[in-house]
Amino acid sequence: MTPIKPLPLAFPMRVSLIDFIMSELDVSRITATRYLDELIRIELLVKRKIGRENYYINTDLYERLSNVHQK
Repeated sequence: MTPIKPLPLAFPMRVSLIDFIMSELDVSRITATRYLDELIRIELLVKRKIGRENYYINTDLYERLSNVHQK
């Protein structure tokens, strides 16, 4: 299996679109999907389908950002 390239800009974001990953890493849609599927497998992201788009959500960061004003 090809090693996964680092995703320097994906983790700071709460939602990553596949087109963004393709552009930032200069990879094909298939490769970007494989990268994202691996991140889902190791539970760093979850995938949600909304309409025709799949959104890849960093749930840990999403929760942290959601609770910022509660402290």
